[in-house]
Amino acid sequence: MEEKLLSSIDPIGFMQSSGWNFNKSWSGSIDISAWLRSSVARGGRLFLLLVYQDQESKHTIPIDRCMASSSSSVLMNGRVKVNGRGNLKSLQVKLKTEGCDSSVIFLEDLSVKALGATKTRRLREAV
Repeated sequence: MEEKLLSSIDPIGFMQSSGWNFNKSWSGSIDISAWLRSSVARGGRLFLLLVYQDQESKHTIPIDRCMASSSSSVLMNGRVKVNGRGNLKSLQVKLKTEGCDSSVIFLEDLSVKALGATKTRRLREAV
């Protein structure tokens, strides 16, 4: 399986916009949507992951999975439950691929929103 970093999200900005209390233990839900552009032939699998590190450990949470299609655009999204202890050190959205070439997959649009947050962390990457 190949792994590709789609986006690193500023952990301080996320903590501030989430409205969550990061003192001691915390938990919440995050909505994540990623539009991908690809020229992948059918047959491979795509896995969208949220990877974050808190004060104690690193966590990897599956968001969505799909079969690679001949379509040039793919939407992957989901709501995930997260928990941790203390401040976030890192927050990333990654793509794992199986049976296809991740170098021909590009992020078009990414939306990350903590439920209960006052604003959405929206990230775009030029392609």
